Amino acid sequence: MTAMLDATLARWEEAKVAQGVEQGVERGLVEGRVALLGRMAERRFGAGVASRVTTLLADETDLSRLDAAGEWLLECDTGEALLARLAERPPRG
Repeated sequence: MTAMLDATLARWEEAKVAQGVEQGVERGLVEGRVALLGRMAERRFGAGVASRVTTLLADETDLSRLDAAGEWLLECDTGEALLARLAERPPRG
């Protein structure tokens, strides 16, 4: 009986570790993408716009939305247009 409990606990522990690693990798991807978008915005539109871009994207967790923000950065002619586009994103649900 004890061996069964030990095995079950070990599987749960392994699952928790795997889940933590997965979440850490995903968070790292998100943070890296936000940082890259900030650098790109600074190069294209200046430090003020870049600061606002990173603030607007700071709580974003959806990589596809961050990809869309990268496309908008290329499509928008001005920093103000980019910021307006980022601000009109629907709330995450």
